[in-house]
Amino acid sequence: MLLAAGLLATACHTDNEGITVSEEQLYGVWQKNGTEEFWSYREDGTGHTWDRADDIMNETDSGSVAYSWSISGDQLRHRFSGTNIGDMVVRTYTITAISASEMEREEEIGTYKLRRVE
Repeated sequence: MLLAAGLLATACHTDNEGITVSEEQLYGVWQKNGTEEFWSYREDGTGHTWDRADDIMNETDSGSVAYSWSISGDQLRHRFSGTNIGDMVVRTYTITAISASEMEREEEIGTYKLRRVE
């Protein structure tokens, strides 16, 4: 039950004065600060996440997790399919700041900075 509740949680940021983020601003590979966790955003609306701390070295390794993504205003949505529970999992994050090299992303458990690495 807790697992299901955790998978369905989304960020609850409803700031009407949020920034507008374009798809082009997200393209590339981003690393979450202080971790070995990476997120890729491709022009075709797909991406992968992986964690080198778990010996998953890049997005082509079998342990990486694929997702489709979309952006609307400051709301970044990831749709993970083929999860180990068999259902599609949707996560929504709020982008609170973005530049060519850094992004700040609000998640249900906190706000994190990511830096562009590719």
